[in-house]
Amino acid sequence: MKTRTLLLLLSSLSFSCLGFAAKTLTTNELAPTLRIVGGEQADSADWPWVAALVYTQEEIATSLTVGGSNISHRLFNNSPSGDVSGILVDCQAGLTQCQNAENKVCLIERGENFFFQKVQNCEDGGGVGAIIYNNIEGEFSGTLGEDSGNQIPALAISQNQGLFLLTKLGQTTRVFVANSPSIVSQNSICGGSYLGNRWVLTAAHCVDQLNKPKVNVGEFNLNDGAENAISIETIYSHPNYNNESFENDLALLKLSSLPATNQKITVAELDLTDALAAINSPATVIGWGSTLGYDAGEDVLSIPSRQLNQVELELFNTQECREIQREALNRDNPDLDYSQSSLGLTENMICAGIVQGGKGACQGDSGGPLIINTNQGYQQVGIVSHGRGCAAEGYLGVYTKASAYKNWIETLSSGIEVQPYIKLGATGQNSPYQISIQLSNNSNQATSLSFSLSDDSVFSYNSDTCQSLQSNQTCRLTLNYLSQFVTEQTVQVRIASSNSQILTSDIELSAQTIAPANQLFLADQPSELVNWFSGGDATWLYNTELEQLESGEIDNLSKSILMAEIEGEGNLSFEWSVSSEENLEEPDEPFDRVEFYLNGELQAFLSGDISFSNYLISLPAGINRVSWVYQKDPFEKALEDKAYLKSIRFIPKPVTTTPDNSAPSSESENEKSSGSLAIFNYWLLLLVIVKCLVANPRSKR
Repeated sequence: MKTRTLLLLLSSLSFSCLGFAAKTLTTNELAPTLRIVGGEQADSADWPWVAALVYTQEEIATSLTVGGSNISHRLFNNSPSGDVSGILVDCQAGLTQCQNAENKVCLIERGENFFFQKVQNCEDGGGVGAIIYNNIEGEFSGTLGEDSGNQIPALAISQNQGLFLLTKLGQTTRVFVANSPSIVSQNSICGGSYLGNRWVLTAAHCVDQLNKPKVNVGEFNLNDGAENAISIETIYSHPNYNNESFENDLALLKLSSLPATNQKITVAELDLTDALAAINSPATVIGWGSTLGYDAGEDVLSIPSRQLNQVELELFNTQECREIQREALNRDNPDLDYSQSSLGLTENMICAGIVQGGKGACQGDSGGPLIINTNQGYQQVGIVSHGRGCAAEGYLGVYTKASAYKNWIETLSSGIEVQPYIKLGATGQNSPYQISIQLSNNSNQATSLSFSLSDDSVFSYNSDTCQSLQSNQTCRLTLNYLSQFVTEQTVQVRIASSNSQILTSDIELSAQTIAPANQLFLADQPSELVNWFSGGDATWLYNTELEQLESGEIDNLSKSILMAEIEGEGNLSFEWSVSSEENLEEPDEPFDRVEFYLNGELQAFLSGDISFSNYLISLPAGINRVSWVYQKDPFEKALEDKAYLKSIRFIPKPVTTTPDNSAPSSESENEKSSGSLAIFNYWLLLLVIVKCLVANPRSKR
């Protein structure tokens, strides 16, 4: 973990609560609060609305039994599926068609020819399944190839297993390979709470990664039930979420389908939450986090629990929380004075813990619920967010005060649902941009909607399909953007409902217009298909010596953008590289990096000292905007501090036409068809956007 100069205002000290390292660290670090410490295992029936945010692993199910005994094995890549049984027969090395294999399972030794040939020789002899054993000690795996043409399932086993099976010839053997993957396991990264009607409440930092997790509502034991995990349809992080200070650290997730349970939790009213915090009311936090506490500043490997745990804590309001933590910080850092620091704690946060330490939440519990028992049952007052250490003396856990956001939660879940903050990303100067935004009426009443813009000089809209919206109906609002100037633009789209009982919220759109940059590329490129732009804090440049594109020189908290508008469906490929400051401890939370976007959505990033690698992506029909953005965090420069790009190619999807079987009426008609084909082939010759460049090796620091 990197050590930096302590900033007196600890609001700048922040860590991702998933354990991702922050950029300003001291011996008293603001560390993730993600686990249950000092508590007990929950009862499986007590919290049916608790949700786990999980990553699932899929595998193709297989099995191999001989004479009723299970045999350990591995699956060949590209093996056909099947569930077959037959007598086990020895086919030796499988160099020729297997004899006496009709309706039998072939046992074949590895070596001398390809795996797919061995399987084919079994199949040609009438075999229904193939088992290939290693010709040297140990296990192995391999592939049959995508175009092998094999039709029977095949499995690989070790040499010892093969020699054992040679003593079992003539016994009934079953080979099973499923025809599609199935979910076999899950790992929790965060918690959440189910609000009903497909909505889950969690922390924003739990879902700000490139890969979306799934959600398992009503989970208890992570060792089973992975097949119940539901994909996320839409993520709504709070529009003012700050990943440095953890202000507004909450998100609503809309699931793609209803979970099995209809049990849900409600969010407490703000007045009730504040009143209970003022008297240090007991509260319970629930999660799958690690159970090992540690002091602020300690480096501890946290191992999340596989079963749901709970612990009872005390609530503290913001002011009391500041006072307790200031005392602990001054105790542990006698050379520093925290008496005037807010410690980054705001009125939208609430604290919970035991002042003496020993109980609390930690790594693995983020996003989970902090609840109170009222005369109306359990209600949620907080969302696990962050803290220093885990259950350390004097350091309380910090939670997002869910009650302070009840209006925002209800607007999305039971009012007019719309993405509140949309970043259009890079747009081209004098190049029209159009976006379609979905709105959903989640209320039980019909309404008419009206719209207005805070700035109509570069933005316009078409709301024809959204003027009248029935209950549970969706519509799409079309927004147009066109700027003649290189600038950053932000607009508020105000939404009003004719029914005052239906809550609405505004949409904030931002765009960064950058200048044309076709001079960076070949004059003979198909300009009808591709237009180039560059900008931000520095434009990209073409290095004629190394024959590659390079991001511009930028300072901290700056970016250099390259963007292409590509018309039509097809495949885009390129080679990219980066030489930048790297987060070695948490690679998924990069420091300086180059990011690749398709139509405003992040697709991938590189960070560190990375050599050129290939990237391929399919583009949908219409006008696509792809961009490469090199951007820096608030801290130092490292290595060459640049991103690199070369060998950019766009291959349009071939145009398919229905053959005309009728005879041409004249020679000129034949000539016309040939002319069209010639034009198509001419465009195929212009597919390379940038020359296929061979880069000279770059020196690395």
